[in-house]
Amino acid sequence: MNELSKGVAVFIVNNKQEILLLLRRKGTQIGFWEIPTGHIKDGEDKIDAAKREVKEEVGLDISNLIFVGTNIDKNFGFEATIFKSENYTGNAENLDKYNHENMGWFSVDALPSPLGSTTKNGLKLLWPNK
Repeated sequence: MNELSKGVAVFIVNNKQEILLLLRRKGTQIGFWEIPTGHIKDGEDKIDAAKREVKEEVGLDISNLIFVGTNIDKNFGFEATIFKSENYTGNAENLDKYNHENMGWFSVDALPSPLGSTTKNGLKLLWPNK
């Protein structure tokens, strides 16, 4: 059995209760909208990995991360620990244009399609009635 790659993913929620999504241009889920997601580096803890990935991908400094759950996607060989943060500083911008072709804030009631598996499963945990 192949070991799953370990990573993190973060729902960043603004004061309008919108979430930040990125449209993937590279990787295993090309064409899918996904929350900021990435791999954990050797020796890095999950919280530090989540903060680093968000900073690298969208330029935000996040804090007060809340554990949401875990998404295991055997099709893509990825296990993501999912967090949520409503506390951030900076202005969101797509800093990783090599991997993401677009970015935006979306209401949970008006999400783009298709959504990546980590985002889709995380949404079920955060907003089970949506």
